[in-house]
Amino acid sequence: MPNKTPEPSQPLEAATPRTYPPPPPPDSRPLNPNIATLGYLFLSLNALFLGYFLVADPQGYAALTKEDSWVEYLTAVWFLFTGLMLFATALAERRLPLRCLYILAAIAFLFAVGEELSWGQRIIGFATPDFLLNINRQDEVNLHNINITLGKFEVIFQVATTLLCMITAAAFFCRKKTLFGIPLPSILLVLAFLTVLSYRSAGLDILSFDFISFITDGEKALLLFFAIYALISRQPKELIAATAAAFALILAIAYAHHSNGIPGNNIFEAHEYLFSAVCFFYALDLLLAQKPAQRRLATPFAKLKLPGRSIPLPTAIKPGPDGPAPARSNPPTAALVQNFIRTPWLIACLTIIAASSGLTYFAHFTEQARDAAIEEKYQEILTLDPDITANFNVYLTGKELTYFKDPCLPTDTETWFFLALYPADQKSLPSHRRQHGFDNLDFHADAFDWAAEIPSLNNKCLAIISLPDYPITKILTGQNIPGQPPIWQKEIPVYSSPEAKDAAIAAIEQRYQQIQSLTPDITATFNVYLIGKELTYFKDPCLPADTQPWFFLALYPADQKSLPPHRQQHGFDNLDFTASAFDRAARVPSLTNKCLAIIPLPDYPITKIQTGQNIPGQPPIWQKEIPVYSSPEAKNAAIAAIEQRYQEIQSLKPDITATFNVYLIGKELTYFKDPCLPADTQPWFFLALYPADQKSLPAHRRQHGFDNLDFTASAFDQAKKIPTLTNKCLAIIPLPDYPITKIQTGQYIPNQPPIWQQEIPVHP
Repeated sequence: MPNKTPEPSQPLEAATPRTYPPPPPPDSRPLNPNIATLGYLFLSLNALFLGYFLVADPQGYAALTKEDSWVEYLTAVWFLFTGLMLFATALAERRLPLRCLYILAAIAFLFAVGEELSWGQRIIGFATPDFLLNINRQDEVNLHNINITLGKFEVIFQVATTLLCMITAAAFFCRKKTLFGIPLPSILLVLAFLTVLSYRSAGLDILSFDFISFITDGEKALLLFFAIYALISRQPKELIAATAAAFALILAIAYAHHSNGIPGNNIFEAHEYLFSAVCFFYALDLLLAQKPAQRRLATPFAKLKLPGRSIPLPTAIKPGPDGPAPARSNPPTAALVQNFIRTPWLIACLTIIAASSGLTYFAHFTEQARDAAIEEKYQEILTLDPDITANFNVYLTGKELTYFKDPCLPTDTETWFFLALYPADQKSLPSHRRQHGFDNLDFHADAFDWAAEIPSLNNKCLAIISLPDYPITKILTGQNIPGQPPIWQKEIPVYSSPEAKDAAIAAIEQRYQQIQSLTPDITATFNVYLIGKELTYFKDPCLPADTQPWFFLALYPADQKSLPPHRQQHGFDNLDFTASAFDRAARVPSLTNKCLAIIPLPDYPITKIQTGQNIPGQPPIWQKEIPVYSSPEAKNAAIAAIEQRYQEIQSLKPDITATFNVYLIGKELTYFKDPCLPADTQPWFFLALYPADQKSLPAHRRQHGFDNLDFTASAFDQAKKIPTLTNKCLAIIPLPDYPITKIQTGQYIPNQPPIWQQEIPVHP
């Protein structure tokens, strides 16, 4: 048989050629899922932490997220590191367009650091330029708070970030890893980002029926759709759990903000803080995706392992040969949809929708109850006399303060309202406030927003501020623009009971009757009476403008150790007060068109009292001095000594002959003028003593080489009470005991040449 060449065996099937995904660019690699997991956990825990404070302690939350808090400074730190890492990413990036994009992004984040810190204004302490004062919402040196751009900026930011999350989520399901060559963030960071967006959300509805509302408040809708799609396409359990956790967190945050009425600024601070952290983790991931950066930095984040057991990552985002694309993200089939409808997952989604709707309706009824309480408070204050009458009337009812104005313009509430509470026991204060001695409950125009929606309060402003439970003795409140004097400031004394309040008002009436028969210790714009351990200020008739300047009150003790520790370095105690001290007397019918205030003095022995009125940065409007005597006998002896000195100088030649004759008698100087008008004593009297030994001077005067005993017209007040010195001026100034070689004295008006100046040589 002929040899047959065997035919080569044929394969049963044609071999399927193996395909390999294209390798990543030589200078980058897929983003690290461990960093995304760390970012998700960090953001979620921080959101939970802030949400806890928001519900458990709204005032603590407001303090935690206000200006110059650690939240704001951490925001600036996150932005700073983000900018630096983007610069490093740009250096490692080989593609020129992406390098330029990273550099621009880095500059933007470093600019955000300056904006967040107002370019160091509050740290360094420089003033806001005038052109910014009228247009900046917070009177700061920054651009993002300018009134004309703030609202637009917030809406644009909200829409842009929500759309970015939608694009990233869509790219995840379409197995896209980059956008224009830029690696997209992990889906876990998207979930964290959606949690951040909830800090701008005001409502609780899952679905909105107009496009703008859907976009600006769409994080809940986006998460719901994401969860449904993840369930249908059978994504890993870990991803579904992370989505459900983010959804629940968003609902909780939105409800907490909606029900607590926290000022918008504080919500924005929390939002900025969480947003800055998301940017940090995304920038870190972008940096570590660059192989040159890996080689140069050798950072431990490249192979991050958590202590103990590493957290299992969702299969959908574990890096495969072609990057962190979803492992199973096929479009849903009809069979999958039918199976989904027949499974408990549908019940779970419906439960989520029902829970959100229930929270929405609950919030609606809560809002109705709040409106009813505001309406009830409005009807109540119509029958009450305000505790403060100023730009706003303020009513203290129980443990609430009500601020009310009618009519009221938007500009009336633009400035900050400050509210200081002085407790009966400083241990009642929060620990961070004890060093200040009072609690701070400052608030902004947001406090009036709830009342603005009530029809009966159209064109009116009403805000109800709840007070803490600890006992309070005094409340100081008003309005101010930072860095400027208060627009108005008033004080409300707090009484333990209505009977105590009635007794205090009765004491004012009794004091008014008492001073009718007394000679004032000071006669000036206000008559001042020293009665026991109280000073009484009185004026009749009295206009509101008379009490607008500050009242200063300096007490000089017999022993400086009697002073509070923080005042001992000054040598006198400071009991300055404002027009609010006269408010109680304004309610007494017999004091209509009169002003009367009673100021209690401390218990320690006092030798001298100096008081008057002034406008900050200007010379005193009036200033007088009251010497304090240990007994009525001591006071009578001092007046008798003045009468005796007057008789004595009749036969003496003055040591100085000028506007005033001056006599040096022993260790006393006597100033005398006859006749004498009130204008003669209005300029200040300067008195400089040059010692034989400069070591005799007080320590704070040795650098000047002389002692300073300047005095004012109040030194002549005692002599005015003596009948023989009518129309005359006489003052006796005691000199110190150390040896003196020269005395220089005269009168002057500040910032002007001396009116007169003479020198008295002192002989041994």
